[in-house]
Amino acid sequence: MALKGSLPGVQFRRSQSKDAVQLAGLLQLGDAVQDGIPTPAVFRIHSTSDFATLIQTAYLCVTAVRDTAATANGAQAEEAVVGFIALSDEVQGVSHRYGTASNGDADEKMLEMEQLMALAENMHGAVKGATLENSLWLRMLIAPPSDTLVEASSATTAISATDTSVVAASQHKSFTSEEMAMSLLRAALGTLSGIEHIFMSLGSDFPSLESVAGIAPLSAKVAGVLPVASSSAHHASTRKLLHLSRATVLPPLAIRQGRVEDYDDVVTLLIADGPGVITQLPQDFFLEEILQDQDTHNKVVVAENSVTHEVVGVACLRQLTMEEQQHTARLYNTDALDRLKRVSADASGNDAQPDNGLSCTFSIFFLYFNRDFDHSAYRLLPYFFHEFPTCDYATLQLSHTLPLPEPMILERFQYIPLRRYQPHNARGELVPVPDALWVCPRVSMAMDHGVQARVELLTDPCNAMLRKKVLSQFPAPNNTSASTFASRNGRPAGSGARAALHHQESRSGASGALPGFPGISVELLAALQDDLDASVPTASQGGDSESGVVTQNRSVFALTWGEHSAGGTAGVLSSAAVVGVISVQALSVAEMYALRANYDLDRFLAFNAAQGFNYAATDISLSAEEGPLRYRSLELPGIVVSFVYIRPVFRQHLKFFLREVLRQTQTEVMLLLTSTSAELYQTAVASFTFAPPRRVVEVAAERKRRDLNLFMSTAGNIAELPEVNDVTPTVTQNTAAAAGKEETTRTGLELSSLFFTTRRFLGDERVRVHPRVVIVGASATALCMLYELLSVPYLDYLSITVVSTDGMPLHPNQRPMRQWQVDGMELLEREYMRLHLGEGMKQASSLSFGANTIRVVQGTLIDIDTTMKFVQLENSVYEPYDQLLLATGRQYIVPPSIRALQQQEAHGARGGITALSNEVSEARLRQTLAELSQSVSGSIANIVVYGSGLDAIATLSTMVSMGFPAQRLVLCRPNTEQTPFTDATCGQATMALLRALGVTVLDGYGVSRLEFDEETLTSVLLASLSYERKAGDAVELPCALIVCLEEKEIDRSVLTALAKRSIVFDGRVIVGSAYETSRPDVLAAGPVAMFTRRYGATEAFEAFNPRDVGRDVARVLLARLGVKEFQVLPATANHPQKDPAGHTSADNSSLLSVMHNQMLDSSVVIGAPSSMLEGATQEHSKRVPILPSYTSPVSRRVRLPCGYQYVSTVRGSAAFEAKECIPLQFSSTDMLSVPLDDVQPLRGSSAGRVAAASSSREMMTLYVHARYRTIDGVVYFGNGTPEVHNYRSLIGMPESLFHLQYRYSEAISKRDSTGSGSSPSIAALGGSGATTTPAGVLTVPLRNQQFDLISYLRLPTLKPLLTDRFARFFSQLQRDVQTAEEVVAVRERVLAAQQAAGTLTPDDAASRVAELTDAKAFRYKVQLALLKYMHESKDTRPQDMYLPSIERQMAGKRVVV
Repeated sequence: MALKGSLPGVQFRRSQSKDAVQLAGLLQLGDAVQDGIPTPAVFRIHSTSDFATLIQTAYLCVTAVRDTAATANGAQAEEAVVGFIALSDEVQGVSHRYGTASNGDADEKMLEMEQLMALAENMHGAVKGATLENSLWLRMLIAPPSDTLVEASSATTAISATDTSVVAASQHKSFTSEEMAMSLLRAALGTLSGIEHIFMSLGSDFPSLESVAGIAPLSAKVAGVLPVASSSAHHASTRKLLHLSRATVLPPLAIRQGRVEDYDDVVTLLIADGPGVITQLPQDFFLEEILQDQDTHNKVVVAENSVTHEVVGVACLRQLTMEEQQHTARLYNTDALDRLKRVSADASGNDAQPDNGLSCTFSIFFLYFNRDFDHSAYRLLPYFFHEFPTCDYATLQLSHTLPLPEPMILERFQYIPLRRYQPHNARGELVPVPDALWVCPRVSMAMDHGVQARVELLTDPCNAMLRKKVLSQFPAPNNTSASTFASRNGRPAGSGARAALHHQESRSGASGALPGFPGISVELLAALQDDLDASVPTASQGGDSESGVVTQNRSVFALTWGEHSAGGTAGVLSSAAVVGVISVQALSVAEMYALRANYDLDRFLAFNAAQGFNYAATDISLSAEEGPLRYRSLELPGIVVSFVYIRPVFRQHLKFFLREVLRQTQTEVMLLLTSTSAELYQTAVASFTFAPPRRVVEVAAERKRRDLNLFMSTAGNIAELPEVNDVTPTVTQNTAAAAGKEETTRTGLELSSLFFTTRRFLGDERVRVHPRVVIVGASATALCMLYELLSVPYLDYLSITVVSTDGMPLHPNQRPMRQWQVDGMELLEREYMRLHLGEGMKQASSLSFGANTIRVVQGTLIDIDTTMKFVQLENSVYEPYDQLLLATGRQYIVPPSIRALQQQEAHGARGGITALSNEVSEARLRQTLAELSQSVSGSIANIVVYGSGLDAIATLSTMVSMGFPAQRLVLCRPNTEQTPFTDATCGQATMALLRALGVTVLDGYGVSRLEFDEETLTSVLLASLSYERKAGDAVELPCALIVCLEEKEIDRSVLTALAKRSIVFDGRVIVGSAYETSRPDVLAAGPVAMFTRRYGATEAFEAFNPRDVGRDVARVLLARLGVKEFQVLPATANHPQKDPAGHTSADNSSLLSVMHNQMLDSSVVIGAPSSMLEGATQEHSKRVPILPSYTSPVSRRVRLPCGYQYVSTVRGSAAFEAKECIPLQFSSTDMLSVPLDDVQPLRGSSAGRVAAASSSREMMTLYVHARYRTIDGVVYFGNGTPEVHNYRSLIGMPESLFHLQYRYSEAISKRDSTGSGSSPSIAALGGSGATTTPAGVLTVPLRNQQFDLISYLRLPTLKPLLTDRFARFFSQLQRDVQTAEEVVAVRERVLAAQQAAGTLTPDDAASRVAELTDAKAFRYKVQLALLKYMHESKDTRPQDMYLPSIERQMAGKRVVV
């Protein structure tokens, strides 16, 4: 986000990694520019890598850049960096933390570290009012004057990559070095409202800095505090120590009590109706009377500019009565703040209230503040509390539609949600929706001298008394121990993230929260005591010992609040209360790499910033397993949180708490692994950033199972964390109290959600989204949209509510035996866990803990009040909204023809016919199946599954898997014109399996007559629907139930609500290109909606990937919510990323890449060069489409009986055409004839499941586009273990990457020459008992005299091409190639030829592509980019190929693409 600066023509923003190159170039100008640029000895920063590391590890870095100017050809010029400042909570050391610049031994470096920390402590104690929480250290300042900068840049290009930037810089108004330094300081302090002091430790003279007004040297007493024990210590003791107060940079406001004379000035501000009016004007607001009637309990506070005496802020305050406070506590969920009772030091909440009828809360019922002085708005709060010395809380009521970004004064406030809204009072009068309540506790800031927050290490012998206080304040009743739980399960807790997992698992039997500690269970307190007992100093794991830093494997810290002695510790004073505790454990390098392999931390953190990448040639003496170990990075050491708690009233100090733990542990990354039931962690999750799970490369089932067993038995670390996408939970238990779900899971570490934070992310600005978002329906589109919303790293959503009839559904893998419909594979199971985070918050006191959590309300929509903006449910629940999304989907219904027969024959009876529309109907079907299975022997009543799609096959398969006899099942498919199978051969094999099981399949039949015995269905007559039907085609069957899965429609209650509020629908809700309905603030998306017909005929939403639709809906919704980064797009849905060929990969762009003032990444476009050429010609002849473009692959998976699966993945069913593709087919045997031994049902003792077949039978069809040579579809059928997510990653990739057609043709030639396929030892590679293929194998032998596509795609050689890292690299490479000089030149020639000839034939396009690929310079660029990627991935992939050195090319910066 752009920061406020005071220099014209200069923009200030948070620093980015790309700034390091220009900053290093500026530092090299120090000899030429004597003013404003320090020498390397001042801050110990020398090179580009040092700047990159500093930007990543500092608390705040601000870069000043010149406004960009357009070049002569109209392109945007590169930003010119003209200034830089870095602030951190640590003083710079003499040697680099990671050991890259160390010359001494470990003991000397450790002593130096201790001396620098002692210096920091004494520095803060030497300045009045300075604490660790409100102080930072200056780590770097570059502030050159504009004139000398331009003079120096005329002789060098180090500052900017283009001369146009230098020319533009010279055209702006000049500035001095002191002006740049002050502007950088204003921009930095203006975004950090709690920082009051900046300390500086200079290694040598820096006259430009020392001459800045307000910077003063500290006394010699403080400067000489360090003992001289070594040369490095002597060097540190001679450093210059300076201090700068915030007041000298940003003059403080003059705050006073309001006077009657202020009336004219304030009224002028109100008439202007500027953005400074924060609260809505009260209905009866007479300011003059309020100014006159001030007393002890009613105040008016005025803030003035201390220089011009201009009024910049006005606040009207009133102390609430006890009755008003109780009303507020009843209306809003203030349980986390103990219902606004007086704050006591011991968290008991028993302090007596004043007996004068007044409460300990005052209300700010009117607030105006000039946004230009937002950086000083927080200074009002101490004055407010000073005026009300008996109050502990300040409340503020604001509209949920407050424009973003929010006023900075709200940083000290906590959002309190509404308990329950009732639109009518006792007299039946309509009550408007209350505004949002914000509460600021007095303890969120240091009001009294000496009172401060401190973080103490409990294992320090000096903190023995504090340790006892923590043990007494957080007791474990009945001597319960978390280790007891571990011993019962035979799995010790161990260390690292594994211990955090066990703490979560022990919570499954929690006995509830303890009084005064919301969110804490007995088991967690026992786990904390175990951590305290185990907190003993040990050598660091991994590679930390090489850097000379010795850490503790397990450390416990306490956050204290109160008076602290100047040189003592917090534990020796009883007035310092323990308000927070955190237990952390060190991560080894192997554990960090295991987490990075499973979660995309590399998207946010650069683990090779300091040392860079190794581009040397591969060392062939190393094995495939040893190679990655040599290149592993030791940067960014991490810790994992196993226990964290902070009293909600002190949540303002949480960031300081986490920052101090990172500083004291000398680590850079703090990780938090949490599960769906982790109510304890909700206090901390809001300060962490979600790390999305990776789509990792899948391995064979036997290998995965072996890794999982290793994971379950390993107690030490998490280095063996299994790389999984979707794993069926190993522990599945049936519980009746699982919110109505018949299956619940106890997930392990492999299904946890990972959050992380660093100093930079703690100091970064997060935007709180105020509007209330209500999503009606839990369809796949809604779930994908929610995940995309939660993936934006800098947004905190205060209120997201999902209204669903069945609540939040389980992931298909969590209910493997209850998959009644097709699995679309939209979300990985790990991704799905993020949506369930916070489900453990069952208590009212926990409901207001977590930001970015989803509140699920179970119920059915019956009305939408678009005027008052709330939705009404059938259970008398009313949910207010600011933005409403209808995503209910469409549910199966009983077809009108069958309904008419039912009503005709049974006189309105509805027994015996059901439609699977929700969980109630599914439960009813399970009950009916159980009753029919237990009926008297000899019963021949059948069940007819009526449906033509894959859902009918999925339902029928589930019935068989539950143990119902397949011989009593009839699949009636009325519509035979549109086959549900992508590949006809796989479809025939699927139907052959069902017939072999005994299922009766009737294609082209419909229900023509029903017979009932009273109200029970007894028989059904199924007749052919063909026009050529003959006598005798009808089939009459004894039938007890018809399950309808053919037609869908919107839920009746939703239709009633739409009609009542005049929301236009025509079978579906009519929406525009941005999903808007006929009512403002109401959106609709997914199968429930359809685009208006004025756009012409459009595909139904069912034809697209819900992930694509959800992503686009999220972008539109964020723009409507006021997030500026999304508003810059001219309505995302109206201008989609064009892809003429329609080819994409599975890894589309996500909202994770959206940062402040950064345009959205375009969708990943992967296609052949010929598609680019065709797109270039079409771009000039077609208008930009106004409807959104959904191009992600569409997947369908059906789990069939006997362990079989049908999996189909194509490039969007609306664009995929099998006739345009070349099919590559493989089958291990004759799949149309199923052996009887493979389909014999073997009932289990409990579930009655059908045993999987013993023999391996599978087939695959892979579709290659005949023209673009891309993989457009993959279809699998068999009883093996298909790597379905690997298949998804193939879609859109050129087949030449995998040599598919070459190997396929090679296999055909080999078969024709030999006459039969060979079968060496690895011929069964595709089977379940396959052994690992050796590295370096390039092909596979024939199987069943065919090229074994399944085994070929499992080769280790192809594994790197299936990773999400490669997909991201390849998509970026294609975007870069499209702008390469050679491609641009060919495109221009093609356009000229097309304009001259009027057409472009495929042969012409192919010749142009051949011309391009034969160009040596173009091939060199592509090959060099690929080698660069391979070198940078050497630490994450086996060393199975030789890579030549590209050090010379990288040093010369010859990489263009």
